[in-house]
Amino acid sequence: MGSNRIPAQAPSLRRSGGFTLLELLIAIAIFALIATACYRLLKSVTQMQESSIAVWENVGVMQRARLILEKDLLQLAMRPIKDEFGQRQSALVAGQDGKLLEFTRAGWRNITGELRSDLQRVSYELSDEHQLIRRYWPVLDRGISLEPKSQVLMEGVDSIRFRFRDSRKRWHKSWPPQSEKQSLRPYMLPALVEVVIEQPEYGYIRMQLPGVSYEPQLQTEQAPPSPNNGGSG
Repeated sequence: MGSNRIPAQAPSLRRSGGFTLLELLIAIAIFALIATACYRLLKSVTQMQESSIAVWENVGVMQRARLILEKDLLQLAMRPIKDEFGQRQSALVAGQDGKLLEFTRAGWRNITGELRSDLQRVSYELSDEHQLIRRYWPVLDRGISLEPKSQVLMEGVDSIRFRFRDSRKRWHKSWPPQSEKQSLRPYMLPALVEVVIEQPEYGYIRMQLPGVSYEPQLQTEQAPPSPNNGGSG
C-alpha cells in the first residue's frame, strides 16, 4: 500500500517586504545629509538676501544724505544772521569758531502757510559717535533759548571735509577767507563747494557743487546792501 505522506515544502528564498535595520539606518543617514545640505543652502541664501537688503538700505541712506546736502548747498543765500549771543555770523561759515559748516539757504518750503521767511539757517556737524547730523533753526536771528532741530543723515562716518573756491579760483579750507575785508566777509559766498565724506563701507564720497559765486566789490568802503528776503523767519 502506497504512503500517503505529504512531501515537505522546500524553504522559500523570497525576502520579506520590510526594511532591515541596517537599510533603515542608511536611509536615515542619507535623509539627514540631504536635510543638512538643504538647510545650509537655505541659510546661505537667506544671509545673502539679508546682506543685499542691508547694502541697499545703506546705499539708500547715503543717497538720501547726499541729496539733502546737495539741495542745501545749491540754494545758498547771501543772508548773515545774529546768533544766540547777538553776534553777527556770516552767510556761510566753515572751519572757524568750532563750526564744521553753517550757512543760510533759500527755498524752505512752507506747506502749512506759516508767517515765516523762506530762508533757513542750517548747520552740519560730525558727532563723537560718527554721525553726520544736520541741524536747522526755525528763525534766522535766533535767541539764546531757541534750540535747533536735529536730523541724523548718516552713521559710521569717519570724517567729512569741505573746501571752498572763490571767484578767483583760489581754494580755502575755511570760509569766509580771512584775507578779505572784515566788513565784506559776512556777505561772501563761494563759487564752488567741495565735500569729501569718508565712510568705511564705501570709502570716499566726493561731491563738487556750484555755489552762488557772489563776492562784494572789494574797492567799496561800504558793506553791500542786504538782499531781499533779509528778514528773520
